[in-house]
Amino acid sequence: MFENCSFSSGKKQADPGIFLLFLSVFAVLFFSGCSRGTDWSTREDRLAALEELGYTVAEDSEELRELVLPQEFGSVMAEYAALQTEQGLDLYSAAGKRCTQVQYALENYPGWDGAVTVTLLLCRGRLVAAEVHTADVEGFMLPLFPGAEEK
Repeated sequence: MFENCSFSSGKKQADPGIFLLFLSVFAVLFFSGCSRGTDWSTREDRLAALEELGYTVAEDSEELRELVLPQEFGSVMAEYAALQTEQGLDLYSAAGKRCTQVQYALENYPGWDGAVTVTLLLCRGRLVAAEVHTADVEGFMLPLFPGAEEK
């Protein structure tokens, strides 16, 4: 790996390719997730991100709740975590941690006449779970990010 390093005057000079590889890995880790990597910590940030995704939130519908996730996930939570993984979120990283659940009523969900809610789960301001769902018996729970269910 370091065979391309050269030595002169006792100083190491690294191969530019190694530097570019390091920079690429850092960029992927730091900027991964597009909208998923957005700052979701403030109401304004959340509403702007939801609008960018095409959702219209009902005025004054924000509900916040503090909760602690279980350290180990049972089958239901594991299934929910799989839904999050499909859309590029890491719910497992928040296991055992205190999180903030934020819910909004949506006004514009196509093809559904009943109430539709978007739920965001934030751990230290970072989005770890998100979905759109109904409470109706014949309702649905889908990933927040379009196209995630098609992967």
